[in-house]
Amino acid sequence: MSNLKEKIAIITGATSGIGYEISKNLINKGIKVYLIGRSFDKFKNELLVQSDKLNFIKLDLQNDVEIENFINKIDHEETIDILIHSAGVISLGSFEQSNIDYLDHQYKINVRASYLITQKLLPKIKRAKGDIIFLNSTVGLDSWQNISQYSATKHALKALANSLRKEISKSSTRVTSLYLGSTNTAMQEKVQKLRGISYNSSKFMDAKEIAKVVLFVINLPKNMTLTDMTLLPNI
Repeated sequence: MSNLKEKIAIITGATSGIGYEISKNLINKGIKVYLIGRSFDKFKNELLVQSDKLNFIKLDLQNDVEIENFINKIDHEETIDILIHSAGVISLGSFEQSNIDYLDHQYKINVRASYLITQKLLPKIKRAKGDIIFLNSTVGLDSWQNISQYSATKHALKALANSLRKEISKSSTRVTSLYLGSTNTAMQEKVQKLRGISYNSSKFMDAKEIAKVVLFVINLPKNMTLTDMTLLPNI
């Protein structure tokens, strides 16, 4: 495993679910991290972390001005080694009846914010020959009923990652998409409730295990790229 202590990482969706578990792992490795989220009480109450390597960034991913301000705030960083897109929102409903505003909301957070942040940081990531990791979903590979809007954004995220990978392949910058099946998170619990299904966390993957996979991807030898990985619960 490579030495990560001198690395710099940015994680969106860092305050809950999979993003939170990834953030804890990176913090424990001594990486300098910029944690993007909405509320950091969980970190401050549970971890009681005091470190000059921790940077909490409250950011509305739908707001271009806030994103630009964040980019300017970290302009002093010469390189960014790791960019992990974990933020995401979901809305369920039939194609016929779903409100188009729900699609716009999901697009802005699930696709547009990922595109914009990556675009703004790309020179720094390429300079570091770093890693860009998109936490996608298995509905980004296929789809099913009553999830057309969310699935469309995840298919778009797949296309974004695939095109980017081809564009920057000569820079030795790696782009990885992880297509995740059902994982035990607050979002998953919300989805099951919307479907009228009793929630049983034992049927789903553990966010802590997904976080370990992310560390595995980051620690791969620099002469190889894991382009895509699908992870499903064994149930």
